[in-house]
Amino acid sequence: MLENIAVTFLDAIGEGLLAVNDSGRICAVNRVACALFDRDRDTLVALCLNDLLPGALHPVAAGARGHGVALAPAISGRTHPLRAKRPNGIEFSVLANISRVDADDFRGFVVVVTNMSQLANAMQLLQEQAARDELTGLSTDRFFFSYLDGLISRGEDAELALVVINLADFATINEALGHAFGDLVLHEIAGRLRAAAGESTRIARIGGARFAVALTGIHSARHAMSQAEELLWAITGKEVVLGDRRILPRAMAGVAWAAGEIREAEGLMHAADLALRQARRASGGESWVGVYNPDMARRAQDLLVIETALMGALERNEFSLLYQPKVLLPSRRPSGVEALLRWHPPGRPPVPPDLFIRMAEQNGLIVPIGAWVIAETTRFAAEHMPESMRMSVNVSTVQFRDPGLLDAIDAALHASKLKPSRLELEITETAAMSELTLAIEAIRNLRNIGVRTAIDDFGTGYSSLSYLTRLEVDKIKIDQSLLPKDGDERMWQVLNAIIELCHAADREVLAEGIESEWQAERLAQGGCDKGQGYLFSRPIPPDALRTYLQREMG
Repeated sequence: MLENIAVTFLDAIGEGLLAVNDSGRICAVNRVACALFDRDRDTLVALCLNDLLPGALHPVAAGARGHGVALAPAISGRTHPLRAKRPNGIEFSVLANISRVDADDFRGFVVVVTNMSQLANAMQLLQEQAARDELTGLSTDRFFFSYLDGLISRGEDAELALVVINLADFATINEALGHAFGDLVLHEIAGRLRAAAGESTRIARIGGARFAVALTGIHSARHAMSQAEELLWAITGKEVVLGDRRILPRAMAGVAWAAGEIREAEGLMHAADLALRQARRASGGESWVGVYNPDMARRAQDLLVIETALMGALERNEFSLLYQPKVLLPSRRPSGVEALLRWHPPGRPPVPPDLFIRMAEQNGLIVPIGAWVIAETTRFAAEHMPESMRMSVNVSTVQFRDPGLLDAIDAALHASKLKPSRLELEITETAAMSELTLAIEAIRNLRNIGVRTAIDDFGTGYSSLSYLTRLEVDKIKIDQSLLPKDGDERMWQVLNAIIELCHAADREVLAEGIESEWQAERLAQGGCDKGQGYLFSRPIPPDALRTYLQREMG
C-alpha cells in the first residue's frame, strides 16, 4: 500500500526522477523520466546513468567496502547542465541535480532531471505574458521603454516620434458606469489604436487610461502632430456602447519628435508628457494635441520651483486676501464681498491664482489652505462687516470631497461667532456638474448647518438650467462672458430669460464683470438682484475695504 502511494507521488512530480545505485545503474524511474528519455521503465532500469547522461558520473576510487568503484558527479555543485540522448540519437539539454543517498536499504544517487527546452519555453511564455497588458493585449510600459531604447541605441530615432494619449474623465466613467464598462472602454480604445496605427506599430498601455504609440518614418514635428490627430480622431470618432450605457470618448495627446535631441526613452516620455499637459490646458474639454518644444521643459522647471515654494507658503504666512464688494441692483448698496486668495512669494513676482490654486488642488494643499481662508474670512466678516453683509468664499471640488470640510467651517464659525447665514460658499458650475452627486450632497449638508451656497461662473460649463432644481443653491452667479458688451438685443433677451428662469426656481441672481453704467442699468431693468465688477470696486485689501464700507454704508 505505502509502496503504491510512493509510486503515485513520484509520478505526479513534474520533473524526471531516477534512482541510481553505487555502480551507476538505474534502479527506478518515474513517469516523467520515461517521457523525457523516450523509453519505458523496463528499458531505463537496464541502463547506466552515463548511457542517458554521458559523463554524469565518474569513478573516483575503490569502494569503501573494498569492492566495486566509487562514483561521484562529474561536475561539482548541485545542478549540472548536461547533454542527454534519446534512442534516435538526438541530443538535448537538461539540468541534472545529482544527490548522494546513504540509507540502510539504498546506497547510491537520486537524480532530478529538468528539460531545458521546456524550461526555455516556459520562460518565453512568462516573458510574453509580462510583455502584454492583460486587459488590452498591448505592450506594457517596461517592454515599450526597452523597445524605444533599442531604436535610439541603434540610431533609428531620427524619424521617431512618441505619442502619449490620455482618456479624459476616465475615473468618472468608472464611477458612473461601472468598472466593467471602464474595462470595455480601454479594450475598445486599444483596438481602435491598433487599427489606426497598423499592426507593425508598437503601442503600449502605460497605466490607467494612458497609452503610448511609437511612430516611425516621421519627417517633422508637423508630420508627427498630423499622425497624432488621426489617432485621436480614430479613438474619439464614435461612441463606446455596452447595453444602454454609452459614451463618446474624449482624449488629449502629447507628441515628442526625437530628431536627435533626446537620447533615451525616459527623456522622450518626459517630453511627450509635457506636451500632454499643454494639451490639457488648451483643450477646453475637447480632444487636443500638444507638441513638445524646449520651452516646455524650461516652463516645467519654473513650475517645479513654484510648486516647491508652495509647500511651505501657508506656514510662512505668504498668502493674503483681497475682497471685491457685491452690490444690490439698482440701489448700488453693498450686500457682501467675495474673498480672493493671493500669493506673492518673497523675491518672486506674484503667482497667478489659477496657477497656484490648480497646483494646490493637485497636491492636496488646497485643503489646509482652504481651511485657513475660511477661518480668516469669517473672522474678518464678524469683526469688520455689518450684520447685513455676507462673506463669499470659493471652494474647489477637492475641498467638497474632503470629509473635514464641515468641521473646518464649524470651527471657523464657532471661533469667529459669525452667523452661518452670513457665510456663502461658491463652487464653479463645471465642478458642480462634473461631480453632481457629490455637489448635491455637499450643498445639502451646508444648507443643514445654515451656510449658503452659490454656483459661480454660470454659463461657462454645462449651462443646463434643468440642474437648478437638483442643486439646492441659494444663488446663481452669471459669468461675465454672458454679459453683453454692446447693444445686442438678442443677447440681452437671452440673459433676461436666464434671470427669469433662475427666479422661477427661487434662486437669487448676481451678474459678474459689470464694467459700465449702462450694463448695470440693463441688468437692473431685467430683474437681476445683485452685481459685481470694476464699476463698483476692484478687489481691494482689508484696510481699503473697511474704508469703502464706511463710505458706502454711512
